Amino acid sequence: MSSVADYVVFGVILALSMAIGIISAWKARRNKKDGQTEEFLLGGRKLHFIPVAFSIIATSLSAVAVLGIPTEVYVNGSMYWLRNLCAPIIGPIAAHVFVPLYHKLRLTSVYEYIELRYNKVVRILGATIFTLGGILNLGVQLYAPSTFLSYVMDMPIWVAVLVMGGICTIYTAIGGIRAVVWTDVLQTLIIIAGSLAIVIRGMMEVGGFEKVMQINNEGGRIQPWNWDPNPFVRHTVWSLGLGSVFSFGSNYFRGQETIQRYGSISSKRNAQILSLYTFVGFVMYAVYHKCDPVKSGRVRNHNQLMPLFVTDMLSSAPGAVGLLVACVASAALSTMSSIQNAMAAVWLEDFIRPIYRKIYNMEISDFKGKLVAQIIAIVFGILVIGVALSAEYLGSTLVTLQVRIGGIAGGPITGLFLLSVFFPWTTTPGALIGTLVSMGITTWIGIGAFLHPGPSTALPSSVAGCPLVNTTTVVMVSDLTTEFSGFVSTTQQSGHSGSSSIITLYRLSYMWQGGFGALMTIIFGMVASSIQLCVTGFPRLDDVNQDLVFNCCDKVCCCCSEST
Repeated sequence: MSSVADYVVFGVILALSMAIGIISAWKARRNKKDGQTEEFLLGGRKLHFIPVAFSIIATSLSAVAVLGIPTEVYVNGSMYWLRNLCAPIIGPIAAHVFVPLYHKLRLTSVYEYIELRYNKVVRILGATIFTLGGILNLGVQLYAPSTFLSYVMDMPIWVAVLVMGGICTIYTAIGGIRAVVWTDVLQTLIIIAGSLAIVIRGMMEVGGFEKVMQINNEGGRIQPWNWDPNPFVRHTVWSLGLGSVFSFGSNYFRGQETIQRYGSISSKRNAQILSLYTFVGFVMYAVYHKCDPVKSGRVRNHNQLMPLFVTDMLSSAPGAVGLLVACVASAALSTMSSIQNAMAAVWLEDFIRPIYRKIYNMEISDFKGKLVAQIIAIVFGILVIGVALSAEYLGSTLVTLQVRIGGIAGGPITGLFLLSVFFPWTTTPGALIGTLVSMGITTWIGIGAFLHPGPSTALPSSVAGCPLVNTTTVVMVSDLTTEFSGFVSTTQQSGHSGSSSIITLYRLSYMWQGGFGALMTIIFGMVASSIQLCVTGFPRLDDVNQDLVFNCCDKVCCCCSEST
């Protein structure tokens, strides 16, 4: 940022975020009617639907979406937009299966359901995996805007990580869910305003909407639908439509409060958000289609395209770049604060309360519960900052990294919930074995994918329209750049040419990783449960509490019901 106005705008936005957290905490202390813990974690269950709606939208507008989707479209084309195809699948499942199931349970932590369905050990396993996945995911969410701030504000990345992570942790710990929700209202407005500003300025630069679409069509960025069923192809209709059900739909299946809020508006809003940032990618390509910033040496890699685009488009307008920096920062803060609050709730309910009850033979007081939740939020914030400081060494795209991490931890957990709800004859050992085996497999494949990445899928780009530059420098920069897709060069891959099938397995599309993990949980869970049923004959289907499963399973699995 080059002007004082940019820093003023950016500072004011962050100050407002902190102020909202402090005001929320002050109002919560004045509210003596509701329990302090429930007020901190759930807003006393009395949050108005308008700020909640804004909060849902803001959570979807993560920094990975704001920075990653436009760059994904710039580099690999428009296929990523087909992720919208998962909405007609996710919506009915959430609305007709999970919402009715969870609604009557009135849980603070959804993993209480797992204990009701199986036992406390499975609950703790699920909550632990959720926490590990959440910390890793939040590390990526924090790292994404930190790279942006580091470039635009010319500061070390570790400073950006500490500033943003510290602000998010403080206002989440102080204000709880009310701070999260009301801050999201402010941040959503900033994100939308900033995104529209850059789209309008970019179209003016190129010559209008029709010109943008023409350039992208000629450059191969507007792509036909790929119906190839091969799961190792990075983007197809199947991987984006069905794979996204597990990669991005798991939140619809695994959170009581989240499900109740998402059910009405999230599918439509997610589609609109994805469409908006797809078009941002189109505009960015139209602006740079004759002079690729990476090949010309203006930036080191494709992850810096959005910071450059923002600077080029809006630097002439005082405060505009500061608004966009605040836009990206807000996107990260909204997502991080929501997930941090959720993790605090899970740990308080699934770990702290049972331990306290066992040691002191009494329930933890409301005041202590709130205090513990705040401490948990701070501890997780510190861990997330540590992950973000390490993320730059993982060598992968923001979008790919987020989805792969989500698949490693989220796939097995999503499979656990699907197993619990749709397959009533599954047993506690089956659920444990299925989840643990799946977690091991997805971790192995995820790590292997980072260590042995496949060939680049980047579309061609040009430097024919660049001003006179040093040709040698352009070639060197292009050769040394890490592609946005996170894949290494063929020179790096040559040492693995003889590893055949194992290496091929690592090339599984990142969009399928979550679904693969869920499938492994279900398969191994069913096999282990079937063995137990055959050997012991217990538990019988009649012993399962029908309030904890989807009732239509009895009709689908009539043969199993009859056998027991």
